[in-house]
Amino acid sequence: MKTIKFVMVWFVIISSALFVACAFDLAHLKYAPTTLTECNEECPTFTLKEELVLNNLPCGYNRKLKENSEWKKVGATEFGDVYKSLNQCLTLECSNVFEAYLVLNGNDITGFYLPVEDGYVALKNPIKITKK
Repeated sequence: MKTIKFVMVWFVIISSALFVACAFDLAHLKYAPTTLTECNEECPTFTLKEELVLNNLPCGYNRKLKENSEWKKVGATEFGDVYKSLNQCLTLECSNVFEAYLVLNGNDITGFYLPVEDGYVALKNPIKITKK
């Protein structure tokens, strides 16, 4: 009887420790539903003049846009023109990783288009880019 109680106590202690150790803070990416109107004509492209570090992104992760990275317009949403990189993978990361495209108004990044979710993630403050 003592052995069964001993095993049960240790089972509860170990199970509790594993449960606490596996818990993590879920950070959810909030995005607005949107519709992408695809670019049907000769879509414009641009090359980024210099490396750009994107700070203060949703969920706190930073991203770098590489110098000389090429971006092609794939369409537009009500939030701005949407550009996909031709030679760099761009993601946003919270508890999950989301593929992301730039949303531009002129030379300002105003947010990100999430192609899988058909969503828009706004930046608190626009980020100015320099094109070649």
